[in-house]
Amino acid sequence: MSTADDASHRRFASRFAPPMAIYLVLLIGMPKLISSVEPTWIKMLLSFLPLLPLTWAMIELARHVARLDELQRRLHFEAGGIAALLTCFLMFCWGLVEMWGVTELAGLPRLNGVAVMPIFCAIYVFRYWKTRRQID
Repeated sequence: MSTADDASHRRFASRFAPPMAIYLVLLIGMPKLISSVEPTWIKMLLSFLPLLPLTWAMIELARHVARLDELQRRLHFEAGGIAALLTCFLMFCWGLVEMWGVTELAGLPRLNGVAVMPIFCAIYVFRYWKTRRQID
């Protein structure tokens, strides 16, 4: 990786970290905050609050990828495509197991739809890292 690539990744990290930190703080604090308010409509609005920093983080990621050269951009899009396919496949498989009641029999937890994003991100980062390592 060149010095320009390193600088670009550092700049991206410095822009991506603040919204992710805010997102994490909101996720941790939301249950207490939501339980302390009474009207349901306020609880509903508060439950969407973590989407604001998440949107900010996604915009920063899109800006970062748009600034990359063709090879780097291709690596990101391939990692994203593979992550999307694997996430869909895994969630579909787990959904079938839940639908047939096997998770309850095996003592496994039900998988909430909120798990899709962390699963996708983990596969995406792993695939990008693996491909990047093969190139370097």
